[in-house]
Amino acid sequence: MLPALRIVVLGVCAAVGSSGLLRAQASAVLEGRVVEAPTGEPLSGATVRIEGTLLGAVSAQSGSFRIRGVPPGEHLLRVSLVGYRHFRQRIHLTAGDTLRLTIALEPQPVGFGEVVVTAAKRAQSMQEAPVSITVVEARQIQERSFNRLDEVLRTLPGVAVNRDQVSIRGSSGFAFGVGSRTLLLLDGIPLLSGDGGEMKYDALPLFSIERVEVLKGAASALYGTAALGGVVNVLTREPPEEGQYRFRLYGGLYARPRFAQWDIGQRGMGGGDFSYARRLGPVGVMLGAGAVSDGGYRSAGDSRRWYLFGKARWTLSSRTVLTFLGNYTDDDRGNWIYWKSLRQALWPGNPDSAQRVRSRKELFALQWQQLWSAVHSSVLRLGLYRTDFENRDPAGNTDSLPQSKATSLSAEWQGNWQLRSSVVVTGGVHALANLVNSILYGRRQQVIGALYGQLELGAVRPVGLTVGIRLDWERTEGVPRRVEVSPRLGLTYASWFGPQFRANLGRAFRAPTVAERFATVRAAGFTVQANPDLQPERGWSAELGVMDTAWLSLGGWRFPLFADLAFFRSDFYGFIEPQFRRVNEAIAIQFVNITRARVQGLEFTLGTWLGPVTSWAPAGILGWDGGLTLLEPRDLTRNDWLRYRSRRQLSTRWTLVLPWAELQLEYRYQSRVERVDEELVNLGFIRNADVRVPIHVLDVRLTLLGQRLVSVPGTLTLSLRNALDYYYTEVPGTVAAPRQLLLQLSGAW
Repeated sequence: MLPALRIVVLGVCAAVGSSGLLRAQASAVLEGRVVEAPTGEPLSGATVRIEGTLLGAVSAQSGSFRIRGVPPGEHLLRVSLVGYRHFRQRIHLTAGDTLRLTIALEPQPVGFGEVVVTAAKRAQSMQEAPVSITVVEARQIQERSFNRLDEVLRTLPGVAVNRDQVSIRGSSGFAFGVGSRTLLLLDGIPLLSGDGGEMKYDALPLFSIERVEVLKGAASALYGTAALGGVVNVLTREPPEEGQYRFRLYGGLYARPRFAQWDIGQRGMGGGDFSYARRLGPVGVMLGAGAVSDGGYRSAGDSRRWYLFGKARWTLSSRTVLTFLGNYTDDDRGNWIYWKSLRQALWPGNPDSAQRVRSRKELFALQWQQLWSAVHSSVLRLGLYRTDFENRDPAGNTDSLPQSKATSLSAEWQGNWQLRSSVVVTGGVHALANLVNSILYGRRQQVIGALYGQLELGAVRPVGLTVGIRLDWERTEGVPRRVEVSPRLGLTYASWFGPQFRANLGRAFRAPTVAERFATVRAAGFTVQANPDLQPERGWSAELGVMDTAWLSLGGWRFPLFADLAFFRSDFYGFIEPQFRRVNEAIAIQFVNITRARVQGLEFTLGTWLGPVTSWAPAGILGWDGGLTLLEPRDLTRNDWLRYRSRRQLSTRWTLVLPWAELQLEYRYQSRVERVDEELVNLGFIRNADVRVPIHVLDVRLTLLGQRLVSVPGTLTLSLRNALDYYYTEVPGTVAAPRQLLLQLSGAW
């Protein structure tokens, strides 16, 4: 890692030198307020950027913003905020002067217009990105009463969740929770467990997040291992200028099954979240806590979870910001793995179902953001993510039972250079170390080091070009060192007649996890055998897409119509899959590189708002959005369908806005999985493992708005999840949740 260290030192020295030259020049100040056009109310969270530089700010709760160190001359000012039209204005600044502006943003529906994202590891508009990105805002998460990330991801076009596996456009199937092909980040910090490389959905403080961004397609050119199918980046809120308390209380009941053989009695769940945030001079602080007790709708499926979250943002100067992040989650749950049989679908069939599983997740992170000059900035990210789980028997003993402790250490330095108004260079070094101590996997170490760089030309004026490459070295104890090269090429074109076109080609890889290589355990009725000779998974991903927003007229009303269409293809080599076989009287599982695969298809999303525009419905009174994904997931090794993939996915949502309430209907469909593990079925490991049906899920929500109804800040939401009480499976041997009635009370002051 000495060459990488030299690059970091040289980059920092060059940056410090350039910043000294800039400070020697006179500069100007831009300040002002961002308000809503119809009402004049201040808007917080708006991104204010000066094009051609790396200078910018985010509006405070009062709507105010201030940008120092602006080079004199003429600039293009851009302001964006989710739910409002993009704002552009030419400004002229003189050295030593302060320019004050009031910027009025016009409302428009979420999902329309330009949204600032981090697909390039820097702030940019969605139109600048040459890849497909889906953004979910905090309001959409809170109004659905979600408390786990997997609940959020299930609602997105092109995304499927198979228990612990997140599949973006068919990239993943089901592998008993080991080895994610989707990289998970929290504020840019990797958050996959160091042993199994899987997502821990409950390790994320959903009540304290600002948005979730899902990047679709190969992304290893910037993010390295595990970004084979895409990236999920969870971004937390920034502390507001003034103190703010927030809370959420919820509870509900599961419907009792229609079949007497399934009935385990009435079950319910309940929980709450609380947070406080404010800015004290140069330091902004956010504290959060929550707990949920879920009785579960199946035997051995109950859980009790609580968490603590903290974030501090220290603005040392207008150019230097330090951010500290911490999160702790404790979960105690039943040991459900699969059912006894279809006839007894809510009773566990794994022999160790009487055991309980306790898991803990700890995250500590530090981020140093430095603006060295108007055209050069850097970010240093340090992260420590520790996971710990253990099984215990009914007497509380843990001896000789499954247990694993893993620590994932991450360190990344990233530099951004705006060489010209339309030329941006991004580069950095990244090191990742996974340290494992486990009964299941032994004591293991895995280290990955990387160098990466990306050049962006043109932005969207009208043609943009993105070229990037990343070099990764992977070294796992007891395994030969491997080197992976991940290039990327992207194009964008802003046509003269409106639509934005994009094209992308990239290579990605995933290094085998410690669990896949070294697992040796006998549990839940099966034996896992080690395979240290596993090779990395590799793949190429290509996409052609177009997006546009048009304003149409109907009956005197003007309404927006947003559309996005993407054609994609991914070729994968050496997919790691669990292989089942019978050894004596036991079922043996070993992870092997067995599959050459190809997934191709299209994804189409559409959205609009209709009806009159009023003060309580600034976008319209009736909203609709939906997404359709068509897949052809082929196993080229066996000339068959890939396992655990649906070929058709549809999600749609209707929203009716009333003066005092909102009514939403949300429907999700997935076609019947074409194929499961034949060995799993033939060996009888899980009885009735081949049972599968299409998925039809309808959710209904009514939200009463306290401010409009009784002049009290807060909302009361009544939700009916899976309103049709439709029974289906996402993975073998597990029925998904039945109908659930949920009541939520939330508020802020």
